[in-house]
Amino acid sequence: MPEFAPLQTLASRVVAHASPMVLVISGGGSAALAAILGQPGASRVVLEAGIPYCRTALAAWLGQQPVSLCSVDSARRLAWRAWERACFLSRVLPAGSVTTGLLGVSCTAALTTQPPRRGADRAHLAICDGIEARCWTLDLAHDDSRSGQEAHVAQTLLGLLAGDSAVGAGLTIQPPIPPDPLAEVLTGVRSWCRVHPDGRVSENPAPGLVIAGSFHPLHAGHVLMARVAERRTGLQAVFELTVANADKPHLGHNDLLDRLAPFGRLAPVVVSRLGTFEAKASAWPGATFVVGIDTALRVVDPRFYGGTLAGLRTAMGALRELGCRFLVAGRATEDGLFRTVDSLLKQPHLADVPDAIGLFEGIPESEFRLDLSSSEIRSGNRH
Repeated sequence: MPEFAPLQTLASRVVAHASPMVLVISGGGSAALAAILGQPGASRVVLEAGIPYCRTALAAWLGQQPVSLCSVDSARRLAWRAWERACFLSRVLPAGSVTTGLLGVSCTAALTTQPPRRGADRAHLAICDGIEARCWTLDLAHDDSRSGQEAHVAQTLLGLLAGDSAVGAGLTIQPPIPPDPLAEVLTGVRSWCRVHPDGRVSENPAPGLVIAGSFHPLHAGHVLMARVAERRTGLQAVFELTVANADKPHLGHNDLLDRLAPFGRLAPVVVSRLGTFEAKASAWPGATFVVGIDTALRVVDPRFYGGTLAGLRTAMGALRELGCRFLVAGRATEDGLFRTVDSLLKQPHLADVPDAIGLFEGIPESEFRLDLSSSEIRSGNRH
């Protein structure tokens, strides 16, 4: 076992120098958390901590049943989940209270137990900075006591967070995973990427026919709308998932994977952080955006442009200059009426926004009408 500084010394270094973090510790290593929380100023560093101990609790953190309670994969996934949670908490904390980069920290451990397990005693520790989740494996001596193993894991975790040079002697560094373009979109390193039906992820080609939506969940209406748009334009439809929407909650890493899963080999999907159609048009000049009438009405709502008609006029002018347009699918209202693009074009304020009028083309009801609601489907799934 490497010669570490005392637990409290390492914890004080973490509190003094580490970035704000969320920690998730499962199976062993909780003494590290106790040591950090025992330091003055710990609240500057620890945004939240979790100790999921049983399989069900761990599954709640991961968003799925883990293949193994103690594994490299579980540690990495937990670190991503912790980082996402840190991002959420940093947005709701008072302004200025989080001023540096955020971390998600995890530890999954299998300590000595009775009756003895067949597998090795070990711990997997991961630290996620939003770009990657680095992971280390610590093999523990079978002849050590459980309290001795717990101390070893805790000191190792604190040593990693404190940058203690002695920590590397007892660790196996897991091979890094190549940069994940999806993670880079989530963290703002890139604005979009394309997920192909065969699972490949690339930076191109740019989409020409974009089916924009949250797809929560993907349903037959989305698919039919895409097929109708393909027939009308002669272009291949590409679905777009936006992780940083202008009027909906941001998507985290695991939530994004859940939204992507139903697409399978159906069609390409573009994942972007382009929260407005003006931003999408700048990234994909000449694109045709296929939207429902509710989304189209939001596109011409001045509140998304600084609350002014001038802002709306500027945005609509930019869309026209970039050669973009909208195909708009109608939708049945609660009173049984079918709302079409005409309800948009009759908006009184658009009389002062001439560039907007020619941007929107309706899909006739005879070509597309499927009265499905994502919110109603979600509500039905909860019952």
